[in-house]
Amino acid sequence: MGTTSPTRDPNVVATNLRQQGLRATSARITLILGLGELGHATPEQLHSALTPTHPGLNVSTVYRTLESLTDLGLVAHAHLTGSAPSYYLTDGTEHAHLVCQDCGTITPLRGEALQRFVAELATDPGFAVTISHLSVQGHCQNCRTKTTTTKTTTTQPTTTQRSSPITRRPS
Repeated sequence: MGTTSPTRDPNVVATNLRQQGLRATSARITLILGLGELGHATPEQLHSALTPTHPGLNVSTVYRTLESLTDLGLVAHAHLTGSAPSYYLTDGTEHAHLVCQDCGTITPLRGEALQRFVAELATDPGFAVTISHLSVQGHCQNCRTKTTTTKTTTTQPTTTQRSSPITRRPS
């Protein structure tokens, strides 16, 4: 049996849309395939990535189709940075987003840590979190490792070096 991903095969995407009672429009198929490749993308990023192979794709079509796919529950969005929302394919599981402030990498957060966090907020202060819109800013392991490596390779002044420009005069 093949391992064709529904996000890479336009025929599978079209079939999945039709099985859900939806029209398999070229815009829907194209955007689902694009999000499958990019993961998380703003409408502008998606448009830029798709126009080389779909030159007739208008940015307003991207926005309208993303809104439609969001309403249908096939796509969700989160505000991961200060710019436009990033869209991604839903897979039936909720996840938060870890966003590296250095390199921009977006990592989905699932599992026990997320569930404990959500449960704690539900208990105290009694807040129900919309997980799909949750993003946590910070620094990924790669960037933290690079920063640590850079700091340790930087030359530090030795104890024989003077850190002050003031010199003592003999008395």
